[in-house]
Amino acid sequence: MNEADAKINSQISELTTIIGFIFSTIILLPISVIVSGKFISSRMNSNFFSEGDQFSINLVILRIKSTGDQVAWGFGMFIMTLLPVLILGGKDAYILFQSRSGIDIGQWPSLCTISGFLTVLISFIIWIIAPLFKSAPILDKKERDEQINKLLHREEPIDKNESIDKKNEPNDDK
Repeated sequence: MNEADAKINSQISELTTIIGFIFSTIILLPISVIVSGKFISSRMNSNFFSEGDQFSINLVILRIKSTGDQVAWGFGMFIMTLLPVLILGGKDAYILFQSRSGIDIGQWPSLCTISGFLTVLISFIIWIIAPLFKSAPILDKKERDEQINKLLHREEPIDKNESIDKKNEPNDDK
């Protein structure tokens, strides 16, 4: 290989690294934060943040936006995923990403990309599993009284001054 070919290969390698960095950091990470925030906030309503908080991506081919709790849940999940990837994966995770993807965008962007994918996966699993742990809805007083009347097979509503137990006791006035 001559000197000109080596220089071209070096420039192509640098361009690939720059494109990979831009794609992983500027496109994939925000998408993972937004998507995971949407998954989690649809199952866990917290209303901690105002709807004025927003995070969006506006590209020619993609427009996606999250607001309020979606932003908080997305960033929170990303940070909670990034820490174990850094601590448990570290350099080994970076080497695995580099060898499997075929690009070397650097250790930090690689670990962030892995965390982004894991964040979406974990939030999707939460989105699937969360309804299994949902409690029964709380009834207001009117709905509660209607349900009690149905259970007792009664046509007339329960008197407010009368307890349920007194209604079921035998009548001694006979």
